[in-house]
Order: sequence, then C-alpha cells, then structure tokens
Amino acid sequence: MDVTLAHSIHNAFARLTQPIQGENKNNVIIGAVAATALGLVGFKLWMTGSSNEHHPNLSGKIVVITGGNTGIGYETAKEFALMGARVIILVRNEQKGQDAVAELKQSTGKSQIEYQLLRLDDLSSVRSSAQYLIQSLGGRKIDILVNNAGVMATPQGKTKEGYELQFGTNHLGHYALTVLLLNQDAITDGGRIITLSSNAHYKGIMEDLNFEKTPYNAWQAYSNSKLANVLFARELQERLFLKKSNIISVSLHPGAVRTELARHLGAMKVVFYPLSVFFKTPNQGAQTTLHCALSPDVFKHGGEYFDNCRQTKAHVATEENAPSRKLWELSERLTNISLD
Repeated sequence: MDVTLAHSIHNAFARLTQPIQGENKNNVIIGAVAATALGLVGFKLWMTGSSNEHHPNLSGKIVVITGGNTGIGYETAKEFALMGARVIILVRNEQKGQDAVAELKQSTGKSQIEYQLLRLDDLSSVRSSAQYLIQSLGGRKIDILVNNAGVMATPQGKTKEGYELQFGTNHLGHYALTVLLLNQDAITDGGRIITLSSNAHYKGIMEDLNFEKTPYNAWQAYSNSKLANVLFARELQERLFLKKSNIISVSLHPGAVRTELARHLGAMKVVFYPLSVFFKTPNQGAQTTLHCALSPDVFKHGGEYFDNCRQTKAHVATEENAPSRKLWELSERLTNISLD
C-alpha cells in the first residue's frame, strides 16, 4: 500500500474513533439523519420500479382481467379503459363488481367497462363464467387475457373440489379458465395471455401440493402456487407453439405492492404495514402487466418471466421441460380439462 494513502487512512480512522463533542457531534447527527433520509428515498425509488412506455390506441380491442375490482387488477383495468379498450373484469362478488365498474366509468369517462362473476376456487363457476363470457363477446375474441386474481398466505383451506386453496385459486382456476377459452377459439390469434406470479415463486416446490404429507405452511403454499403460475405460462407457450398459434403467454412479478392481498397476514401485519410505505402503489404494480400486454418486444419472449418491465431469469425449474409438463398433466387430471 502507498505510504501516503496508509497515513491518510490512519488519520481518518483516528478521527472517527475520537469522542464526538459539541458542534462536531451535532454535525455527525445531522449527517447521519441526512444519509438515512437519502437512503430511504433511494430505497423507495428502487422499490417503485420501471414504468410501461407503451400506450397504443386500443379502440376495438377486448381485455379480460380476473380480479379487476381492486388493487393491481383495478388499476390495470383503468389503464386499458383509458386507452380505449372494452374491459371486462371477472370478480367473485357482485356488489364489488358493480361498485368497481361504476368507479372505473366515472374516473375514466369510458363506458365500455363491465363485470362478470367468477369464483376461481370453484371449477363449476369457472366453466359457467367461461361460457357466459364467450356468449357475451357476440362472436368477437379476447385480445388480452390477464390472469391477475389471487390469494396470499391464507389460513389452510380447500377449494370446492378439495384442493389446497392457494394452489387451486391461483393456478388451477386460471388454468381452467384459460384452456376453456382457448378451446372455444375465444382468444385472438396474436393475442396475449398474461399470468401474474411473484418472486415468491423462487421458493416454490412442486411436491405435496395438497399438504397431505407435510404440515400446512401458508407461505410455502403461496410460493408453490406462484411457481405453478410461471410453469403454466411456460408450458402454455410450448403447446401454443406446437399448435402453430401466434398467441403469446408470459408470467410476471408485479413487485411488492400495497393491496388487499395482505389481508390474511394476521400478526405479521404489525411488520407488513409499516414497511408497506416503501411498496409500490397499485398503479405502479400494474406497470409490468401493461408492458407485457402492450410492448412489441414481448413477442420475442413467449413463455418467459418478467420483472420491472423486462424479461428476467425465473426459477431453475423453468429451465427444463419436465417440471412444466408434469404440472400441466397434473392440472389436466385435477380439472378434467385439456387443451384441444
């Protein structure tokens, strides 16, 4: 080491280790507060993430969004409506659907916004919803399908068919809806199917999905369902390719977002809500969805995973065909629904 540099480091260290008194102490405190404030601002900006840069005129286009009455889904619906699309939100509660549509119409000044009922944890509801949706299109087709709805870290529960609630709602319900629509040729060739996942998927495993052999863990169940979302989007793209379809399927992480998804956190809310000041707003959380739905570049990345409006590496399980194929075959058996 250079002698001068060593001497400078020694002197600096000596100053730092001296007792801090008087004005120097005040300066240090002010500096520490300023540094902390700047650090928090920087962290907040980093958490905010990237924004969608594509805002085409969507007049004449049809967008369907599951869970579009609140949070990310609501903001996604709002943005699509502002671009001129006909927007159909699929919701589980009629009153919430009516309220969301009224609010969306008022805030956007657009009239082509409607709701239909869908319970993703009930496959009979999924079948009915898909059929009603197709009929309501009047022969037209969906241009963008956003599989947005979901639950997170719920207490142990089952779907109507007896499957683990988060896996059944977040994955099986969306698998069934998507395949039923595809089988009826209800999605435009060249359209997009966007499935919201989470970076929690990196902790997911595709074993004992019904927790029959291991004690139930709410976060593990959530991670499993989110990995299923990523594998589903990947395998769907593979099968669409084999059918020579131009439909694009991708999955994404919306970021850490302040939404109602945290309603089941229980005691963890004590930690979650103070931290949520750094999270994305729902509109910021919708940006990667919008990017995947609207960017021409996404056509180069069918089956892949996006975060902050760019393609990124997903779980190692997505690097091979076997895991996604195995999940697809399991989904076929559990729902009794197969892609034609």
